[in-house]
Amino acid sequence: MTLTRVWPDSIPLFWSEIVPIIQRALKHDYDKTNPADLLKRFMLGTFQLWAFFSETASIDCVVVTEILEFPNKSKLHVFLWASVDGAGGDKYYTLGIPVLTEFAREHNCSCLQAYCRKGLARKLDWDYSQCIITKTI
Repeated sequence: MTLTRVWPDSIPLFWSEIVPIIQRALKHDYDKTNPADLLKRFMLGTFQLWAFFSETASIDCVVVTEILEFPNKSKLHVFLWASVDGAGGDKYYTLGIPVLTEFAREHNCSCLQAYCRKGLARKLDWDYSQCIITKTI
């Protein structure tokens, strides 16, 4: 099993399978986006869609990335990472991070970044560099 880029022209073939996975992950997004918004960005090429396909060609896990360009460097932002059953993260992280790292290097990114809980930063052995806090009003 490997993390595979799903190119925009192939997304419609898998979209009905991908939407429930994305919706589950977006429950933690405070309604900032929805699957239709992501689909627009995939089709424009501003976001990248990745998937782990099982041996039966069904999708086990979905990853959404975006290349963020700044004046002095670019970063590959991992916007979303979600599995079908919400489990198996360790396996998917172990297999997926090297693929994303290579993609980031190919696009001259200086790092991978993700907004996550502090515990996930420790689990991935990534540097914890900032905290995003929110207050719902």
